Amino acid sequence: MVGVVNGIRTLFPVEAKALTTHDEINLDQILGGVQTISANLRNTHAHIIPLAIKMVKNGIQIAVFSKCEAGCDVTTIQIEKTIEVSFKPPIQAWS
Repeated sequence: MVGVVNGIRTLFPVEAKALTTHDEINLDQILGGVQTISANLRNTHAHIIPLAIKMVKNGIQIAVFSKCEAGCDVTTIQIEKTIEVSFKPPIQAWS
């Protein structure tokens, strides 16, 4: 996803997992994606804010990682905040 935040182009690479797969979020994949995007945007003023989204019973969990500058060497990522979403009324397929 791409958006503009405070006048700066911001990319939101997303690592997502479905409820049925029982997979866990892979931090190495998120970091690798951020490194690839950053390397490809060396001459661009942009921010990168990775997101991890996981389906859970009747909801989703979202992790918002700290902002990275495009073109910089990114060696670590840190979760800045988490968001838990519950569906009301419940979605039957997710119950």
